Amino acid sequence: MLVAETTRFPRLTDAGQSGPVTRRRVRFIGRSGELATLNRGLERARAGEPVVAVVAGESGIGKSRLLEEFAASVKDEATVLRSWCFPMAGAGVAFGPIAALLRDAVEQRPELVDSLHEVAADVASLLPHTFTTVEPTPAVGGELAQLRLLEACRALLREAARDRPVVAIIEDVHWADRSSGDALAYLAGREEPGGLMFVVSYRSEDLPRHHHMHPIVRELERSSHADVLRLDAFTTVELRAHLSDLLDREPTEDLVSELADRSGGN
Repeated sequence: MLVAETTRFPRLTDAGQSGPVTRRRVRFIGRSGELATLNRGLERARAGEPVVAVVAGESGIGKSRLLEEFAASVKDEATVLRSWCFPMAGAGVAFGPIAALLRDAVEQRPELVDSLHEVAADVASLLPHTFTTVEPTPAVGGELAQLRLLEACRALLREAARDRPVVAIIEDVHWADRSSGDALAYLAGREEPGGLMFVVSYRSEDLPRHHHMHPIVRELERSSHADVLRLDAFTTVELRAHLSDLLDREPTEDLVSELADRSGGN
C-alpha cells in the first residue's frame, strides 16, 4: 500500500496530473471481510477459545496495514502485543519475536511480573532487563531447557489473558529463526489457554515448501481453531479509491490503469 507521512516523491506521469505529491496517511480501504474475520476471532477468544489467524499475501499487498488497523480497533478491549521478524544473516536471534511479545506484555501490564515468581528463572533469559535480580535457570539439556522456557512463556501469556483477551501479533514469520518457529508452534498450536489470539503473517512468495517455517505455518493453518486470510490485490475500484484518497482528487483512468499494471494492485 502507498502509505506514508511527509516525504515528497515524483508521481507517475499523467497529462492532467503532473507535479510532486506529498505523501500522507490515507484511510483504510478494502479488506472489510478480512477485518471482520479478525474481529470474529477476537470474539471467540473473549469467549474462552484459543484462536489463530494466519494472514498470507505477497509483499506490499497490505498485510501490515490490515494488522495495524485491527490492532488499533481492539486496543481498548484487548491487550495487543506485537512483534516482527527480520531478515538476518545466519540463524537469526533465537526466540527474538517471542521475547519481544513478552517484553510488550510486561511493559503494558507491569503487574504480570509479580505473578510470575515461580517461572521467573526460566523466562529471565528472554527478559533480562525485567528480571534483573533473578538468576536465569542454568542450561539443563536442549529439549528439557526449551520446554521449561516455553512453559514459562505460556504461563506469562495465560496470566495476561486471565482478565481480558490477549492478541499476540507476529509479522513476517517467513523470517523467523527455527527456535522462534518451534516456540510459535508450541504456543499457538495448543488448545489452551483460552482468551489468547495469535495472529501471524507471512509473504506467500517467501515460504517455499523447503523453508523451515513451511510445515509450522501449514500446521497452524490446518488447526481447527485457525482462520486463514489470503490477501488478494486491490480491485480496480479499490485502487481508484486509494489513489483518490492519496491524491485528494479523482485520478484519471490512465493513471489507474498504469498503476494497476505496474503494481499488480498491491
